[in-house]
This record gives sequence, structure tokens and C-alpha cells, in this order.
Amino acid sequence: MNLLRGTASAFGAAIGGATGIEVLPFDSVSGGPQALSRRLARNTSLILQEESYLSAVADAAAGSAYLEALTNKLASLAWALFREVETGGGLAAAIERGFVQDRLRHKAAARERAIAARADKITGVSVFPNPAESVPFPEEIASPDSEGTHPFAGRLPALPAAGKSERFAALVAAARAGTSLRELRTASRRVASIVIPPLAASTRDAEPFEALRWRADLALEMIGSRPPIFLALLGKPDDYRARANWVQSFFAAGGIEAIMPEQGFESFESVEALAAAFKRSPAPVACLCSSNKVYAAMLGAATALKKAGGVAVYLAGPASVLETLDSADAVAIDRLIHEGCNALAILEEVQAALKVEELAAAAEEDEAEVGFEVHTHVHGHDCGCC
Repeated sequence: MNLLRGTASAFGAAIGGATGIEVLPFDSVSGGPQALSRRLARNTSLILQEESYLSAVADAAAGSAYLEALTNKLASLAWALFREVETGGGLAAAIERGFVQDRLRHKAAARERAIAARADKITGVSVFPNPAESVPFPEEIASPDSEGTHPFAGRLPALPAAGKSERFAALVAAARAGTSLRELRTASRRVASIVIPPLAASTRDAEPFEALRWRADLALEMIGSRPPIFLALLGKPDDYRARANWVQSFFAAGGIEAIMPEQGFESFESVEALAAAFKRSPAPVACLCSSNKVYAAMLGAATALKKAGGVAVYLAGPASVLETLDSADAVAIDRLIHEGCNALAILEEVQAALKVEELAAAAEEDEAEVGFEVHTHVHGHDCGCC
């Protein structure tokens, strides 16, 4: 997935007229790039240039009404923002009074909400996840150490202080000496020192989902199984198949494994069998999956799961379904899951009910007692960084 992200990003940069493009290796945040990933990163730009001929056209997007409309909209919004900043005394004054920070935080908060609700989808992470794929341990992701030094500090050029008209010349000299774009970008970040409190500009969109996946992977390593949830399939396959597939992918984004019975429970008389199957499963939480019509017909299903020991009972469907249910069933349902719900919050809630976070914390304490840190083996990646 990160190969596709890197290719799309490089393509967009070239179409947009960027004069310098650096394609990062797909595993740049999961243990460091290897020979294969470096070769693929290099060849991505070469193929786009030499085989797709992006460099042979002055303006590849010329004449596209779609792109021209977006460009005009972006230019209009940017010009309005520029005039607002200048009216307030310029960029320095805007930073001092917190205008820039407030705008960035507002946009960041909106972005976080969209990602949590999967309105902004991260393929391979929040949607279509691969449960068998490992994610990087949070501490292995490149970040400043406890003393505030950057992992690339030994190779970063020393730049003059800002405001002396010497910094750009120093950057050019460092680039000619072989310093990469990433290192130059890191070395020139000094404006952060006047932004108080600092903004988490380096946080990747996928990190909250990666943290959930890491806890689930740790549970698999420690106890031999991932956190489970029981899918209560009601009706015939045509009734529950679509929602069951969606629910399975929904919980997999948090490393939670769906336990599915061999067949669905088709009638009111099957409610007791449903409760018995749930009791036999290792899962303490359950999710009802079927069509809205079957939900209304299978009275007592949610109540039976609750009486059978369900710590939490979920239902896949819209809020309107609750109006068709028996009052006892409506009370027994703890949460609805549907497209647009806060997926991140629900996944965190399920992990809390399954004691996954406590298990991870206990593992860290046990390892710390014997002088080791908890690490996971990174065989793949779905960091969503590109």
C-alpha cells in the first residue's frame, strides 16, 4: 500500500509542477529503509519520468476542468488567508498572537475526526486491513529522543540563525554537499521554537490505528490469540453476509478478530442456540449482524446475548433500527456501528472491554523488570505515512 501511496504522491507532485521530488522508501518509519525499499523508491520517480514521460510535458494537467476548478478554489482561499494575515500585521504577528496555531489546530482536529470516523479512509489501515500484517512498535518510529535531539542530528548541517539572510545560502551549500531533502527540511525547522505549545506536525494519520493493532499483536504474541468478538449472524446468508463482511473489516482495523459461527440463526426459536454458541466462544463481546427486517423479527436476540454474559453487545445498522426493536433488546444494545460512526473510539472501547490495554501495560512492566523493552517483529507495514 505504501508503494501505491508513494507513487500517487510523486505523480501528483510532478503534475503540480514541483521542481524537486523525493520519494521516501515504503518502510522508512518501520525500522529503517532496506536495499529493496531504497531501490523501489528510486525507481518510482525514474519510471514516472522516463516511462510515463511526466517530465516531457510542460503542463500535463492543462485543459482539465476538474483540476482547473480545484486550482482556482485553492488560489482564492489562499489569497483570502494571505490578506487576512497581512491585515493583522504579517506572519510574525500572526504567530505571536496564536492565529496560525489556532487555524492549524482547527484543521488538525477536523482531520482527526474524519480519520476516526473513516470519512477520510487510510487503505490497509482503517479500511481493508490485513490482520496478519505487523505494524511498527510506537517507539521504533523515528522521533526526537528524550533530550530533544533528532535521530539525524549527526548529519544535519549547522544553519545560521533566521533573519540574517544567510540561511538559504547555507541550505544550497548543504544540498550541493549531498544532504538529502529530508535532512534539509529537518535542519531548517526553527519556527517551532516560537510556536508555544508546539504543534504535533509530525504525527502520522495512521498512528492511532497502529497503536490498537500493536496492542492486539502483543496479545497474540503473549496468549496466542487476538482479542475476539463474536458475530451473531441472524437469518439466512443473504440477510447477514454484507454486514458481516463489513463488521469483520471494521474490527480488524483495531486488531480484533471476528469469531463467526458456521451458520446463521434463522428464527425466533434459534435465540437460545445463539446464546449457547456465544457462551461456547472465547469472546466476551458480541455484535449482531443482519438486515433491518430480520432484526425486528428476531425478538430477544440482544437480550439473550446480554444474559449469556456479554460484556458489551453491538449492532451493525443505523439508529432507525432501534425503533423497530423490542424495548428490552434496545436497552441491551450498548452501541450501534455503521458507516460514519467514530470507529476509533469504538475500537478503543472494545479493546478496553477485552482488557487489551491492561495486558499491554502488564507486558511492558514485566519486560522492564528484567531490563528489556517490549519490541514487536516488523515483517510488513501499513503505516500510511506516504
